[in-house]
Amino acid sequence: MDPQIEQLLKVVKDETGKENPTMEDVMSMYEKMTNGHKEGEMDEEGGIIVTPKPGFVVKTTEKSGQKVFLNMVTHKLVDPPENKPLPDSEENGIRVPLSLGDPREDFDKKGGICRVFDVIWNPETLKSAQEDNVFRQLLVELSFAQINQKHKVELSLDYKVIKLRYKGKSISQQRIRGKKGPKIQEMGSVLNENYKEEEAKVKEIASSANHIERIPEWDLFVQRRSNQEIEYYDGINGNPSAASKLIFHIKLPLLMTKRGINLEGSEELLQLHVKKLYQLRLWFPCTIDPTTIDPVWDFKD
Repeated sequence: MDPQIEQLLKVVKDETGKENPTMEDVMSMYEKMTNGHKEGEMDEEGGIIVTPKPGFVVKTTEKSGQKVFLNMVTHKLVDPPENKPLPDSEENGIRVPLSLGDPREDFDKKGGICRVFDVIWNPETLKSAQEDNVFRQLLVELSFAQINQKHKVELSLDYKVIKLRYKGKSISQQRIRGKKGPKIQEMGSVLNENYKEEEAKVKEIASSANHIERIPEWDLFVQRRSNQEIEYYDGINGNPSAASKLIFHIKLPLLMTKRGINLEGSEELLQLHVKKLYQLRLWFPCTIDPTTIDPVWDFKD
């Protein structure tokens, strides 16, 4: 059973005292837990239910020896890092906002019970952590400190980043604190206006008689087979043939959905085509298995 559904059923059983609660019991409890608000809506207390995007997973243990997994995930409603003046000092310090969810039980690959925490960061924060080991260490220590403060759980700093993007069958929703002011209250209308302008711009470009299909910007990252570290590949540094994964980041700013994207891959070549907009041919720096190509689309909400 999905851990998120299993957790909801456990809460319903505990609250109602029923071993087999009805669907009405479940829906009533769900509305109570979310204050009757749908995902993305701000409630009366300034909270918002969100579904974050997966990032990477940290594995460690607590003092009892029980395994603990931290899902380092992202959502744009969590603020990015910022420099702020330190109290009684002329120097600045960095503030890195995060949102920590409640722990839940899961199972490790041997069937043992473990605990899982979801820690939400701004997308730019997690991107920086994946590119900078020192910054990633900072995020891990901040997460451990927050877990200790909020849940009185002390975690071992002897941790490792494992080859998972998310621990769990499905990504759990989380209630986070919404931003103050009109940024949130007017978000829906602002986004709608932005989409309308973007759509009109795309149509104008696509219908232009002298328009030439452009080559989109792209970057290549390699994930090392030895320690699963992800690093930027500039064609000189790094060894792609020793990598467990090649990660191409292709920017398609004129698109709002994946509709119209034609993506083909072979052992040596990746080809992307969007009629009247984009044309790209990328030769892999080493031979790959084309059946392992797994596109992930990340468009604006």
